[in-house]
Amino acid sequence: MPMVGVSNAFFSTAHDVLSGTKDGTQAVADLEDELARLKRRNW
Repeated sequence: MPMVGVSNAFFSTAHDVLSGTKDGTQAVADLEDELARLKRRNW
């Protein structure tokens, strides 16, 4: 199931940027943090 988390993180980031909820810089920084968290949990 971990890949669902990674896929969901990418989808949510893209959605946030395209919908104007977040700017690209902040969204990528947040994505990096989320991917690091997921990786610590072995994806």
